[in-house]
Amino acid sequence: MLNYSVDGDGIATVEFDYPGKSQNILNAGSMGAYADTMRKALADPAVKGIVVASAKKDFIAGGDLGEMAGCTDAASFHASINEWHGLMRAIELGGKPVAAALNGTTLGGGLEVALSCHHRVAADNPKARFGFPEVTLGLLPGAGGTQRTPRLTGMQAAAPLLMEGKRIKAADALKMGLIHAVVPVGEERQAARKWVADTIASGVKPLQPWDQKGFRIPGGGPGTPNGMQMLMAANAMLREKTYDNYPAPRHILSCVYEGLSTNLDTGLAIESRYFTNLVMSPVSKNMIRSLF
Repeated sequence: MLNYSVDGDGIATVEFDYPGKSQNILNAGSMGAYADTMRKALADPAVKGIVVASAKKDFIAGGDLGEMAGCTDAASFHASINEWHGLMRAIELGGKPVAAALNGTTLGGGLEVALSCHHRVAADNPKARFGFPEVTLGLLPGAGGTQRTPRLTGMQAAAPLLMEGKRIKAADALKMGLIHAVVPVGEERQAARKWVADTIASGVKPLQPWDQKGFRIPGGGPGTPNGMQMLMAANAMLREKTYDNYPAPRHILSCVYEGLSTNLDTGLAIESRYFTNLVMSPVSKNMIRSLF
């Protein structure tokens, strides 16, 4: 499921390559393999930095909906999500630079994998789309998407991605601050590797914006006038569009409001509770079955 190699400079490449499918998907098998491989790379003193990439034409198409629709044990599902959050935090705080090379479409859990890397380089691929389709299936981005996205882009810019499932092109993802660079097709790995090598050479410990001293949410958090205005408008729009019949967009807004009022780790704990609640809900299971 994953190809792993370490070059002479101590830079590891972790490559998603889901067997027997044209696209990479995230499920218990592929997520377990990614967790094992990343923990191995983080623990190996010979590995100085990591590039995460894909052997397919796209990066990752998202989660395995069939597996989610079949989940019935809330406690074990919740525990597995918290474990995944733990892995992503270990990557962010591990002291080794990690860059994602996004060669094509990066959706849902795939984008969340990329967001937990310190640096994201996308190929200038006209077909590539970035976003979180979860809400259209009665779910929410439950691998940190509701917490990392607004902390990078601001709440206003994150709302259409999270609450409407809007998919955007690489150039727009760059403008929003979701990714750091767009390079010609075929050069994304080289560019990601260069960033890793430069960061190793600088001797500076890589940190995500939210782990740096004095971090502020772009455009203001939920407690600021801007933030309050955005939340009130989003809430009104939500009622008008869904008549409160769909729990997913409401839960997403709650994740943003509650999670961004606190630190990232508490925000992730809040998100995993709302996510578990949705995956177990009959509304979501019916939506996945009928739409999937």
